[in-house]
Amino acid sequence: MNSYRNNRLVLACLLVAALVTLSQAVSLVEKGSLGQSDIGVFYRTCALLNDDIDGELYLRRDSLTGWPICIPPAGLVLFQPLASLSMTQASIVWASCNVLLLCLSVVVVRRSLHAAGLDASSPWAVIVLLVLSAASIQVGQYTLLILSCWILSLAALQSGHDRVAGLLLSLPASIKVYPVLMLAVPFFAARPTRSSTGVLLFFVLGGALWFLVVPLLVYGVRTVDLIQSFLDNVVLNPVGRLADMQSLNSPANQGLDAVLLRYLTYDPPFHDRYMYLPHLNVAKDVVLRMADVLRGIVILTTLLASVRLQRLQHSGSRLLMTAALWSSALCLILPEFKGRYAGYAFFGFLPLLHYTVVSIRPRRTGLILLFTVCFALTIGLMPEQLRVMGIGLLGPLQLWIWNTRTIDLDNTSRGLES
Repeated sequence: MNSYRNNRLVLACLLVAALVTLSQAVSLVEKGSLGQSDIGVFYRTCALLNDDIDGELYLRRDSLTGWPICIPPAGLVLFQPLASLSMTQASIVWASCNVLLLCLSVVVVRRSLHAAGLDASSPWAVIVLLVLSAASIQVGQYTLLILSCWILSLAALQSGHDRVAGLLLSLPASIKVYPVLMLAVPFFAARPTRSSTGVLLFFVLGGALWFLVVPLLVYGVRTVDLIQSFLDNVVLNPVGRLADMQSLNSPANQGLDAVLLRYLTYDPPFHDRYMYLPHLNVAKDVVLRMADVLRGIVILTTLLASVRLQRLQHSGSRLLMTAALWSSALCLILPEFKGRYAGYAFFGFLPLLHYTVVSIRPRRTGLILLFTVCFALTIGLMPEQLRVMGIGLLGPLQLWIWNTRTIDLDNTSRGLES
């Protein structure tokens, strides 16, 4: 009877999650047809590239939203074919591609969990994946593409296709800078040195392919100027994209930098608007250095946890636990973290989700509560007042702490089941 009820609950939650995801895809088309949100920025940027703009592109801001243009040629080239369509047609195609990527990811996740012996949590993992991806689909961000590459790369590592894994990891790192952190997963999860070397070699080759060769085929000789301008004006510019991510203009930002700045500095446009928020008056550059020190501590702690994790004999569990460690660490150290980036935390939730499913009462009640709180905070399910206070950062923080303390997935699972 309990099994029947559990199955009905899983099916009901799966149906709701699927409907929410599809509704976000519809919302993407609606916003895109009006030229709004991220997809509108991508479309107008690629339209400029169709008009043969050169490196001047990265000196501009989007004409409608005022947002900075910060996607490198390697990312824009993926959207470029859609710029020849109408906004509505481009939005339909982009939404469809995201839904197909999500369907592929669902299939691969189920197979990966089966290979790791975690079938019990597989249906719930699919639900978590759907919900975490919804906000990314709704705005047309690249988050789901990046997450799908990570999921496929782990499946490739599980099956021994190290070169394919390296290529898949290289695409996200060519679009954004921070996904390079996930390269740590194969290095700590794969025992043989030759396996890690193969991943690294094809990661570098894939990076050259996505970042340089493919844009050259599309944009021709402009590519070098575009890449140079991107590096100068987006990556290396101290008042460029990074400064925008550290701004307090968006209460939805639950990133490390923004949260520290809210409590430790005084920014008149922000603090005069939210006068209930207590704060100090420390210089901004001092606070940002503090944030970098905290990032270093997080990365060092994650490294040590990954080293301890290498003693696991079950390679499937070791791989997923390593991915969970670095996924949760990545979400914690990002200068900008919103609901649209919640998909990055997917691997971080898998161990906690598995323990919650296989545990027995009364321990399960506490794990359900922990999972629910972390999940709600990560996706930004809270009133604006809590967002202003940066409470959402506690979701990735607690998830990271839990993953670093819970290393031996196999032994802990057996203990819970007993």
